[in-house]
Amino acid sequence: MVAVTLCNNNSPAEKIGKSLTAGESFDCVFKDNTSILKPVITIRSDSVNIPGYNYMYIPSLNRYYFIDDIVSVFNDVWEISGHVDVLQTYKNEILDNTAVIRRQQNRFNLYLNDPDFNTYNYERLHTEYFTSQSGFNKVLNYILVVNGA
Repeated sequence: MVAVTLCNNNSPAEKIGKSLTAGESFDCVFKDNTSILKPVITIRSDSVNIPGYNYMYIPSLNRYYFIDDIVSVFNDVWEISGHVDVLQTYKNEILDNTAVIRRQQNRFNLYLNDPDFNTYNYERLHTEYFTSQSGFNKVLNYILVVNGA
């Protein structure tokens, strides 16, 4: 027997840190040859709330799951199938990650090359004319430095 907690998820699927309502804990049995990513479990319960749940957590697998289908097998026996919620399962690891984000919807970094964000690169030229009064004469040697190009 494996413990499972059934609850309701009121958050969008793409959100990290879901808003889960308190649910019920049950003992369940994994169906033969079930997947860890898409488990099928069997629960025996006379609770009338089982068909109303849309989310589950299985502590022994340390994973959160969206419920795909709930089937009444026979009296008080339910077969529940789901698929892993990667964002909630690995929430802490995702939030602890530091990375350079190449693309974001509202904020951008002009130092990163992004072919979908158009920028213009115009040459900036400045010409300085020297006169005889600006310090140049025939006695001294001068070094000309050009920046850029």
